[in-house]
Amino acid sequence: MIPPLSEGEAERRRDRSALAERLRRLKELDGGSFGEFASDEGRAARKGAHPGAAAARVDNLGEILAGWARVAEHLWLRETVRPSPLRAHRPARFVTHGVADDSRLLFLDIETTGLSGGAGTFAFLVGLGRVQGEYLTVRQYFLSDYPGEPEMIAALSEAFGDESFVVSYNGKSFDLPILKTRFALNGRTLAPSGHIDLLYPARRLWKRSLESCSLHTIETEVLGKNRDDDVPGFLVPEIYFEFLRTGTHDRLESVFAHHLEDIASLAELLDYIEHLSGRTLPAGVDPVELGRMLLDRWPEAGLEILRSAAEKGEPRALRIYSDYLKRAKRFDEAAAFWEAAWKMSAGFYVGVELAKYYEHKARDMASALSVVNKLEAMTRAARLAPSLGANDLRRRRARLERKSQSQGR
Repeated sequence: MIPPLSEGEAERRRDRSALAERLRRLKELDGGSFGEFASDEGRAARKGAHPGAAAARVDNLGEILAGWARVAEHLWLRETVRPSPLRAHRPARFVTHGVADDSRLLFLDIETTGLSGGAGTFAFLVGLGRVQGEYLTVRQYFLSDYPGEPEMIAALSEAFGDESFVVSYNGKSFDLPILKTRFALNGRTLAPSGHIDLLYPARRLWKRSLESCSLHTIETEVLGKNRDDDVPGFLVPEIYFEFLRTGTHDRLESVFAHHLEDIASLAELLDYIEHLSGRTLPAGVDPVELGRMLLDRWPEAGLEILRSAAEKGEPRALRIYSDYLKRAKRFDEAAAFWEAAWKMSAGFYVGVELAKYYEHKARDMASALSVVNKLEAMTRAARLAPSLGANDLRRRRARLERKSQSQGR
């Protein structure tokens, strides 16, 4: 019998399948040579585009890119202002704990010409969103042809500034490495003062309840956003290549709109996560992971969530809650919790912790021995292997018997 795939392996196989399909479509579109940008004539010649298409396209770019400002020959800028999704008061700030001023947050998303992060892949559309008071201002930089990349990199270098704290989704593995490569190839350095990749907290909070933690899935299932007529992300490079070769621009605006919504969703998701600090949580949120995330910045709120989950029988929460109290040397609180849990479920982990407490903190050898005897009976009944603690219990019982005799003298 073939064992079922783990959740992680199944997700990795789905990701590889999606990447393979995107690569196949891009190769079909570009005759197997996408990523080559030798000349306008070369691009036009492939796939039957007539040689004058690229040159003719330049003449009416102003009409094609209505609402965009031309910054350089091949670089365009569009600025969009909308109400900021970030509420003024975010109770936890466990995601943005290193940033007291939201104006330092820089929401980043890019659209690229390929799937890899090598030197042959570049970003043709870069979006930067900043919070300015009650508004989110998004600047989109569009590269209408590759020779304009130096001007784009120069503009981005100024826009990033020295104090920006980047917020992205999968930017640690994709967006920032690509931009850093392009900066380096243009003789510049990209080094933001900090980076928050929302993919990681999103995975921790929702990987147990959602089939995928892609931004699109998070938008739909968590934020309740449904994009009408949105262009699929894997088609974006294809649309750009088509524009470069033939001047076809019918679908470009859908790419720009898709990109703009990705950036807005980053701000919405950040705000949503940082308000997950109450005892009553939305369906689908993993309370154990949320409790762990809160412990560093808002420990009492994290402990409340973990305790609630532990009382409902979640073993992960029980361990994390207990370990935190022990590290904080709050042994009496931990013991009261273990005693209640021991009476309810008599779990092996709880019993061992309670026996340790009775022996080393309360100096109550009789109570400790009673717990150990019950644990040994549990291991015999369940036929647990010695590696699961049976040998340790025998040694612990022998030690407790010696200490009990010493106390009785």
